[in-house]
Amino acid sequence: MGKVRRNKSYRVHQPAAQAKKPDADAEGSDAGEPETPEAHLSRGQRKRQKRRDAFLKKMGMVQRTVAEKEKAAKKTTDGMFGDLEELQKSLFSAEVAPVEAEVAPKTVSKMTGKQKKRMAMQELGHLKAVQTHPAFQSNPFAAIQMHLQNTVVRENEAKK
Repeated sequence: MGKVRRNKSYRVHQPAAQAKKPDADAEGSDAGEPETPEAHLSRGQRKRQKRRDAFLKKMGMVQRTVAEKEKAAKKTTDGMFGDLEELQKSLFSAEVAPVEAEVAPKTVSKMTGKQKKRMAMQELGHLKAVQTHPAFQSNPFAAIQMHLQNTVVRENEAKK
């Protein structure tokens, strides 16, 4: 006995939609409106249209994000009032420039892991010293208040 083979089965498509025959009443209402263009497209054309629409949607998002990035870059270079040049000129005149020159620019440096670890060890040492101090053990709030009066208030007076 030989191998049993199956008969090929072909895909069965849905029957085509029945075309509407215009009635006398319906002619008056639909006469001015054209039918939708998708109704006349083949399956392949619909697929291509869908891909094209998806691509255009994606490109629209890309263009939007590029425009937002450009706007953000312009805002960082020109400042908040970069678009309002006249207002910027009136607000940021030459009188403000010397004040900015007096303030020294702060250097922002990030701490390395080793530096963070060293600082944490120092802070733990300070914490243990504070907790073992007799004034802190007897009245913690009074000790903290005294510390703030001795350090923070003096620093503020020295700055003035």
